[in-house]
Amino acid sequence: MGIITNIGAVIGVVLSCITLITLLCKPLRNKIAGWIRKTSHMEETRAAVDEVRAMMQQLMAAEESKQAMLRLFKESQLSLLRDSITDLYFKYLPKKEVPTYERKDMVKLFESYRKLGGNSYVQTIYEEFMDWPVKT
Repeated sequence: MGIITNIGAVIGVVLSCITLITLLCKPLRNKIAGWIRKTSHMEETRAAVDEVRAMMQQLMAAEESKQAMLRLFKESQLSLLRDSITDLYFKYLPKKEVPTYERKDMVKLFESYRKLGGNSYVQTIYEEFMDWPVKT
């Protein structure tokens, strides 16, 4: 009978210890987590990360705006170059003779046009223009 009493007492102590640990564990865990947050400046770090994130979003929006402006600028440049090339072509079309300086201008205009990605009827106009003899 004494052994059963001892076993019951041991089981009671073990259950009491488990209950005590369960009760103390959550508050202890919360205290340790709070201490870690304070010492690691977690809230300050989060605020700094949020600030950086907001700044990055502003920069990305500004960059998108700049890219849109660049696309518009490129399109307007292509249009101006196309117009200049076409004007030169039709200026000398009746005689089909070109002064040297105008031929050089046409080459420069067309090179710029191609570098910007131009690819319309201008290629045909340019090739025909370059076949015309130089006026001396």
